[in-house]
Amino acid sequence: MNKKVWHPLLDFLELDAGEESGVSEWIDSGETDLLTMDVVVQLQGAFLAISKYRMRNLAMLNQKPRISDSSFQHNNLYHTWLNIHKMYHCSKEELSDALKLNGFFEDIFTLPLTKQRKEEFVETYERFLQAVFELETSQSQRESVEKKEPEESIRLKQEVEKETVASLETTVLVEESSSLQSPKTFIEQLTVLQTSSIESVVHADVFTNFQHYMHVERPIQKQFIAALETAKRSSVANLVMLCGSVGDGKSHLISYVQEAFPQLLNNETCFIHNDSTESYNYSEDELETLERVLAPFEEGALVPKTTVIAINLGVLHNFYMKHEHTGEFEKVLRVIEKSEVFTTQQDYYYEEHDHATLLNFAGVQPYELSVEGIHSSFFNDIVERVSRPSNENPFYRLWEKEWNAGERTAAHINYHLLKDEEMRHALVKVLVEAMVKKKLFLSTRALYNLLYDVLVPLDNKHAVQPEQLLPYLLFERPDRSDLLHALHELDPIKRRDERFDERLSEYMLTSEPIAMIKQYLTDDESYLKLWESEDYMDESYLKLFLRHYYLLNHGHLNERYHQFLKYLYHYYIGEGGVIGEFFDYLDQVVESWIGSPIDGYLYIQPISKNEYSVAVPFKGEQDIGDQYGQFHNKETLNRFMPELTVGYNVEGTPVLISLDYTLFELIIHVAEGLRPGQQDYNEAIQFMEFYKDLIRNSDQTNDLIIVHRETNHIMRIKKPRFARGGKTYEVETVK
Repeated sequence: MNKKVWHPLLDFLELDAGEESGVSEWIDSGETDLLTMDVVVQLQGAFLAISKYRMRNLAMLNQKPRISDSSFQHNNLYHTWLNIHKMYHCSKEELSDALKLNGFFEDIFTLPLTKQRKEEFVETYERFLQAVFELETSQSQRESVEKKEPEESIRLKQEVEKETVASLETTVLVEESSSLQSPKTFIEQLTVLQTSSIESVVHADVFTNFQHYMHVERPIQKQFIAALETAKRSSVANLVMLCGSVGDGKSHLISYVQEAFPQLLNNETCFIHNDSTESYNYSEDELETLERVLAPFEEGALVPKTTVIAINLGVLHNFYMKHEHTGEFEKVLRVIEKSEVFTTQQDYYYEEHDHATLLNFAGVQPYELSVEGIHSSFFNDIVERVSRPSNENPFYRLWEKEWNAGERTAAHINYHLLKDEEMRHALVKVLVEAMVKKKLFLSTRALYNLLYDVLVPLDNKHAVQPEQLLPYLLFERPDRSDLLHALHELDPIKRRDERFDERLSEYMLTSEPIAMIKQYLTDDESYLKLWESEDYMDESYLKLFLRHYYLLNHGHLNERYHQFLKYLYHYYIGEGGVIGEFFDYLDQVVESWIGSPIDGYLYIQPISKNEYSVAVPFKGEQDIGDQYGQFHNKETLNRFMPELTVGYNVEGTPVLISLDYTLFELIIHVAEGLRPGQQDYNEAIQFMEFYKDLIRNSDQTNDLIIVHRETNHIMRIKKPRFARGGKTYEVETVK
């Protein structure tokens, strides 16, 4: 740590009354390892304040309006820094560090603060501080920038500019020029995959050669182009809205179509608003901006003839709620209502009368489900583009040059593994498995970053070790991202499987590990060389072998997962026979979850130390969610949630539960004989509530079973249909 670089940050700490600054003490220690979560939280507040200060200073130097202070919120800093770069031309390196820091702060409560993350965080933050403060002349000038009004700021700018602006412009030009140079090495080329890389950030008006090469066509692209062609032929004002969520590809699609089809999408005939969470006038909030953007279409203006908007569904919903009863924007609201965008899974809607098209990205999965299982052509295409042996591929060109020159770092070997089609498909299958099991969303940018993380180990300079290779890294880097954390939880090393045990025993007994690697993994010479080591019995080698074996045999070693996919597919296409099989499991689990004293009765609560237990009659009829049969006769599905909604109709009341993979797996285990314990009850809170609802809606007044715990004596208390002699209930001994 360079203490001198960090000390200016102390002026930007925002502490509550009575709160002590741990940052000052940490800086004085000069020890990265002493970084604590409390210090990180205070540094997050400082980062927000420094970002605002940086914007004001750059605005003054460039004589441009300031971005509104309201844009500087923790949940919006990502977009704000993109705007700082766009408006004031800060260097791409500074933008990259700012985005990386913002991503770190977003994950501070979900990912562990490991030594590695501390080191990366401190290094990035220090570099960011150098970029912000290295051109400033004094603390007094910094305070002046904060306090002066715009008119005074211009005068101050003239004083400071003599010493700083020439240096600033030179620095920016050098940095921009440097960042646009083609990478000289394979590792440098791989860094463009990182989330912090400027190449991974998509703007509507910029589409780089790298992004063009990496572009993968999706079905919604054809619909977007068709909508633009319709708008071009029209003689009236048109509206095209791309709706969805963050990271789903709206910005990328607009950028690509602008570059590839300029005759359809250009700034002369179209007004393009790429993100309605960003404001063109920084004194506006997002809804005010959206109102201004939509006004020409609403009023029927012919210049611009076509309005194209990429918008998050949350913003669109807020707009709808604001104007639902104002009488304004009637055309736009009519389109929203008719499209049913907030309630249906429809991906395309065209309103001929109002000349509006709405494309819905929401709910579209990056994978496809069919009777054969699950597959992601989109992810496969991306991974294939990274590893494709072609001169058009910037990764392959540099890799091949260095490989032929004898370069054999772990990253080079990992890329060599990735070029194998079987490994590529295996990698994608495991990624999709993690997404389904853990209900994660993986954006294109996050996939790029993951590829970098599994290709490039932290130490890529020394002799290759098992811990540096792709199958090992895939399950051993939980602190790098949510998806890698999920993969770590699904690590095959944690599994108990008969075939796994057989391979492990075989490996432990072999005296010829290379023969086993050839038989079960690969005969690639660069990979085999690793197994010539006398240390092949070390734990790291065993882990690498088992993880690699799992990747190549994923389908055979994941029967429960594929069973879930089978039921999921037949649920959505409405195949009753297959779903009936699942209800057999569910019936068993409902009966055995807490227990049943006799057929047709369920205990109302777990058997405890109480002397008696009570059971009620259960007469639920099997019931199912509205999504059942939603895609009848459709062979391939890509717009669905990976869960089954099933349950029972109890006394006229539907009681349903949505089962994700975790609950599904528990149900199958219990149905196959596993007795649920306290941990199962704690983890399956949703199923416990479902069970309680079944009991709550069952008849508890006319018929009860009471069981004496010690003697197992069972009595039935029943209300007779026709009471006689003043008898309200009848009691009989069942056992």
